[in-house]
Amino acid sequence: MDYLSKVAKLMYKIHSITIMSTKSEKFLQIFPMVLDVDQLPPVVNSVIDGYRAPHYALGWVIPVDEAKQLFGETPEDRRPLNYYNEVVLAEGWRNVKEKDLNFHRPIAIIWDYDTPAADQQEIYLMLHIGTNTNRGALARVAEHKEVLIAKSMQAIGFSPEKRAHLKWHQL
Repeated sequence: MDYLSKVAKLMYKIHSITIMSTKSEKFLQIFPMVLDVDQLPPVVNSVIDGYRAPHYALGWVIPVDEAKQLFGETPEDRRPLNYYNEVVLAEGWRNVKEKDLNFHRPIAIIWDYDTPAADQQEIYLMLHIGTNTNRGALARVAEHKEVLIAKSMQAIGFSPEKRAHLKWHQL
């Protein structure tokens, strides 16, 4: 089992137990685990119906195998996430970024939450391009969403069909 697999499996076990024990049914009705790309989440920690809004990230959840196909093999002296973030995504973003828009490049993280597949043994990454961290970040996503999505997809190397899989995911 490679390094990424070991870390992902451990994180998934820990996070699954935490999620199930802490999020009530009412909380999940107010703040679903997944929102459509056009349904902006509230700013994190905003209080709605007595509950603090959770952190959401706008992105794609993909199997690690798909990431390997997109980004190529990781050099032996590098860890996969570091390589994807510091080399592949950073270079891709530099090549497509518009100078006048203040966006951060796509970031790859291990996805240790619920996955879209029936096979819970498969390891996933999230490639996220926006968050609800603060009003400014959320406003930039709302105002320039289509440019952000197009440039991010180009930097990642996604085909146009992949746009349909972009969602807000609760972290």
